[in-house]
Amino acid sequence: SYGWLLPWEADPTGERLGVLRDALRAHPHLKALFIDQATLYQHPRTEKQEEQFNRALDVMGDLYASAVGTTVLQLKELPPRPSDYDGIVCLGALAESADEQRIRTVLEGRFGTITKCELGVHPGARVTFADHETAKRAAASPVEEICAYAFVAWNDRAYDEIDEGGDGRGWCVFEEGVSVELIARLETYPKMKAVLDALPPKVLALSSSAPPKPVAVSADDTRVARVTAKIEKATFTGPNDKPLVVGIYREFVERITRVLTSTLKLAAAAPD
Repeated sequence: SYGWLLPWEADPTGERLGVLRDALRAHPHLKALFIDQATLYQHPRTEKQEEQFNRALDVMGDLYASAVGTTVLQLKELPPRPSDYDGIVCLGALAESADEQRIRTVLEGRFGTITKCELGVHPGARVTFADHETAKRAAASPVEEICAYAFVAWNDRAYDEIDEGGDGRGWCVFEEGVSVELIARLETYPKMKAVLDALPPKVLALSSSAPPKPVAVSADDTRVARVTAKIEKATFTGPNDKPLVVGIYREFVERITRVLTSTLKLAAAAPD
């Protein structure tokens, strides 16, 4: 679980891949790896790949949540932005009239010099301004005549600093929430807790400066409401992702609650 640095390349510097490699070496019980973006089909997707991608989203929460099958490796660090990625702005949902000349005319007239303009790339077009501060101003200003939304390509937003009054990434908040939800519920039952305590840690915090560290799981009654509120406050790069993720999380919690209610009734009546 980590924040992508670019929409088309999650770890362009390779620094976090190195941290991940060290973590896998330190925990040889881990036998397979799911890492988004590499393990899900990315843009452009065929119709079949789009169907498979959506099926994957429906069960991704279960993968992170599994009490006995998966460990979540959580990496919150962000490397500094290399100069190669200065000034790049992504434009999404382009207007029909938004060809290269139209894009340059509108953006240069309003913000300043564009050194490069690419069309036909995810999420629609990418423009490179002469300096990064100009790119930030352009991404923060409405440009409805050429696109529905825009954002700076290099994403230096924190994993989750919402509780401290800062910003956070919506998908990261979701991943953290589902990673501990099942464990938090099961650990309130002594029989279950005894079994879980014998397993490796559910969540490991990774760092480039320290060994992997187990993350404590808190079983409090406000957890679901707090995670839902944080997803609502978090920032999503894709404009349609927030309602999607809120829905996925709520459906996940409802399903977990329903299944555990019946399962734990049986467990309570069973011998140790």
